[in-house]
Amino acid sequence: MELVEAVQFNMMHELKNKNIAIETNPTSNYLIGTFRRYAKHTITKFFNLGLELNHEKIKNCPQLSVSINTDDQGIFSTSLENEFALMAIALEKEKDENGNLRYNSSMIYEWLERVRLMGIGQSFNS
Repeated sequence: MELVEAVQFNMMHELKNKNIAIETNPTSNYLIGTFRRYAKHTITKFFNLGLELNHEKIKNCPQLSVSINTDDQGIFSTSLENEFALMAIALEKEKDENGNLRYNSSMIYEWLERVRLMGIGQSFNS
């Protein structure tokens, strides 16, 4: 398991070095993936600036360019607004090891705004 985590960590930093953006699809990833809570979506492992206060965790995160998307709307029956809302609600409910809310609303909405802006930057629109 440690080897797999080390490979994933190195791969994320390689993606960062090559300026490769990551498109995430929370509902699709939830329905076909291995996590059972939106707050555990890997997007927060790719980009945690604004959600984390621990400088060591911020430093160790690759801070990849990420976006939240919808994947196949016909199959997953979602919208971009819904994807952002699901992430916001999940993060608002997330608790730390002491049972306290992990994030406040300002942290969540600033983080979502950064993700939204990265998504615009990744688009093909001029």
